[in-house]
Amino acid sequence: MRNLGKTVSLGVAICAASAMVASAGPEWPEMGDAGDLPMSAQQPLGGGTLSKISGGLNGGALLRGGDFQDLYLINIVSPGMFSATTNPAGGGSTSFDSQLFLFDMTGIGLLTNDDSGVGTGHSTLTGTTSDGTVVLTMPGMYILGISGFDSDPESAAGPIFPMGPREDVLPASGAGGMGTLTGWDVAGATGTYEIFLEGVEFVPSPGATSLLGLAAICGMRRRRS
Repeated sequence: MRNLGKTVSLGVAICAASAMVASAGPEWPEMGDAGDLPMSAQQPLGGGTLSKISGGLNGGALLRGGDFQDLYLINIVSPGMFSATTNPAGGGSTSFDSQLFLFDMTGIGLLTNDDSGVGTGHSTLTGTTSDGTVVLTMPGMYILGISGFDSDPESAAGPIFPMGPREDVLPASGAGGMGTLTGWDVAGATGTYEIFLEGVEFVPSPGATSLLGLAAICGMRRRRS
């Protein structure tokens, strides 16, 4: 009877956990302060489509590592459809001149955009540079970064991205473009942001696959009862 009781309790806990995973919404609000280096990138955990990340850069004392950049680990499932923008067609609530960056999961730079268009002040990334070079070819885990103008990422060898037309999607062809992100050159603009996403899903929670599989068992159990 004791073993049976433990089995029933475990089953209830598993069913509750599976319900939490299954009910994850399409938006991720920043939890606390997302980090500004690869090892501290925030992970939007859950299941299914991730359509928006919202948060804020709060500034503070630069010498004490103020909040001027946020990084998120994202699961890009459709590279050809990928986009990230703070300038959606329906309007957003990003309150500052933003910059977006895409890195591989180790922090090596891939793509950046400052302005979606002349005078917009907001940003749009796709998997292809403005000259037509397809950079994002494989699904997988990547790091998405946001900063305010003019806070740019650096590796040990220098700037990761080049100075170029602000409206272009640019590759990581700066002097430090082959290196891993180690820091940022200056503080930038701050405020609240919304990043709208396409081709992206949540980072799978540990055990999420097995939990979702067990959801069917839980449903069968409810129907039998």
